[in-house]
Amino acid sequence: MDGAVCLRKHLEGLSLQEVMLDFYHLSQHVNEAGRKTLGEAGDAGKQWSEEVLHTARHQGYDPFFTTLAGWRGEQRKGKRKIADQLRNYLAQRKDMMPYEKCEQNGWDVGSGPMESMCSVTTDRIKRRGRRWDIDNAESQMVLEALYQSNLWDRYWAKVLAGSN
Repeated sequence: MDGAVCLRKHLEGLSLQEVMLDFYHLSQHVNEAGRKTLGEAGDAGKQWSEEVLHTARHQGYDPFFTTLAGWRGEQRKGKRKIADQLRNYLAQRKDMMPYEKCEQNGWDVGSGPMESMCSVTTDRIKRRGRRWDIDNAESQMVLEALYQSNLWDRYWAKVLAGSN
């Protein structure tokens, strides 16, 4: 997911193995901070971002955060504020960055599958001749997303077990 706290709250209660900050959104934040602190032009920001992201993806959160701490120490004034914003964003999402576990399990860390599902789900709701009010459209979207996520059986088993 994109790391939004409000989305994360909607997933609570589902027996998911992981809730992960997709690598695309992590990259956006790191690249933006690199450009703002190391300059828009030139290769310094790009090279720094690539190295930092490689660390996050292949060595894990702790070495990644340590690298960011060293970078932060080199920044002054407004640039240090940018570094702090990035570090705070990432610290709040530490548990959403198990990229090494994803690698071990063969899980996709990109945003492509999720973005695709959003499009497919919306298309299924908007087919010709379908009319929905806002409450029913949201319910229909939730059911479709649940079905597409392969959590349908687990969800209903949990719901039915709790209703007895």
